[in-house]
This record gives sequence, structure tokens and C-alpha cells, in this order.
Amino acid sequence: MKKKSGNYLTFFTPEEKEKISQTIKKVEQSTSGEIVVLVADSSNNYDESAILGLIGVSMFLGIIIEHLIAIYSKFYSQWDGDNISFGSYLGDFLLQSLNETSLWRFLIFTVISFIILYLIMMIYPTLKLRLVSKSKVEKRLKEQAILAFYQNELYKTCHKTGVLIFISILERQVFILGDSGINQKIAEGFWYGLAEELTSGIRVGRAGESICRVIEKCGQELKKYFPLLDDDKNELSNEVIIK
Repeated sequence: MKKKSGNYLTFFTPEEKEKISQTIKKVEQSTSGEIVVLVADSSNNYDESAILGLIGVSMFLGIIIEHLIAIYSKFYSQWDGDNISFGSYLGDFLLQSLNETSLWRFLIFTVISFIILYLIMMIYPTLKLRLVSKSKVEKRLKEQAILAFYQNELYKTCHKTGVLIFISILERQVFILGDSGINQKIAEGFWYGLAEELTSGIRVGRAGESICRVIEKCGQELKKYFPLLDDDKNELSNEVIIK
């Protein structure tokens, strides 16, 4: 069954969380790698960039609305259809009306447009992302993944074999980060490919299935370079972390 991604607290059902935990446990029985799944509400609130974008859009709408009103009021107050053709009148009229717009009306319409758009954006926060550059979203995603990596102490594993699967709900994006021991053996491109696979699964509403599949692929790769050691122990929780 497809499920839309939404609130981070209910992103995975209890059944999915349990399945993810059991998948991690099973995978770690054959590798010294430690896999952690973390779900965050967002990587950033993007308020500053969104507000700047809204100001630009609101000013544009203010100009359009003001010109339309100026055109409408002047057109119907001056046109005498019996004495002049519509086509010739309209051309002269448009040029004149552009010079008779009101600055105050423009400012009022801009403010009204901004308030309406801002309220809509608060109701539908994903609209913020349309006002933020892709590079900035990716930068914030990576920064939050690195921060989460250290906050949850993945760097403290004995052999530096921690792997974080960071899922950011607002952006519907994934970043996979390995510790220094992992990065010496496994190329960054491998993690990027798994992140893309999981991102695609999230966007079609199959987050639970996709994360388990990605964990299994992650385990297969870890097993090649970091097989289970005799003295290995589970150093990090297998439970899904909700932030």
C-alpha cells in the first residue's frame, strides 16, 4: 500500500519501524558495520530564503494587479465606442494607463499578496522549497546529516564503521554518511546511489519497503570490507531515531 510522506512522527508506521529494526539487526549479524536510521522533520526551516522569494513574487503580483486595475478603470471611463475604433483606442490607452498607476495601490497590493502567500506557505510548508535553490537545499541536508552523525555518536564505534541513513521529510531527500573507516573502503558514489534509490521510494509512497531494501544492500557492501569480528558487539541502537 502506498503511503504519502508527511509528519516525521508518523512517517513510518509502528510495523514498519519494527521491520526496519529487525532488518538492521539481521544485517549486522554478518558485518562489524553499525547502521543507524534517523528521520528528521526538515534540514532547515528555510524562512529567510522563502521570505525573500515571497517579497519578489508579491511585488510582481502587486505590479500586475495595479496595472490591471488602472487599465480597467481608465478604459471604461474614456472609451466611446461610437466615435473611435476599439483597436486604435486600446493601443493609445495602454500607453497612457502605464503612466497613471498609483504607488500606494501598488504597495497595498504587494503587502496583501505577501500576507496571503505567507499564510498559504505556512499551511503548505513544502511550497518553501520552490523559493529555495536546489544547491542550498542539498547543502542544508548534508550539514544536518553531519550534525546528526555526531549528535548520535556514530563516530564512537570501535572500528569507525558507523553508517547513518538520514531522511529529511520536508525535502523528501536522503543523505547517507559513513565514518572514516567506512570511507577508506567504500566510495562515496555507492552511498549516493542508495540515497537516490531511497529518495525515489519515499516520493512514490513506499518508504518502508525502500529503506529495508537499502539497508540490505548497505549490509551486503559492508560485509565485503567489514566482516563480523569475533569480539563484535552491537554498539548503536537498531531502533529508528525520530528527531
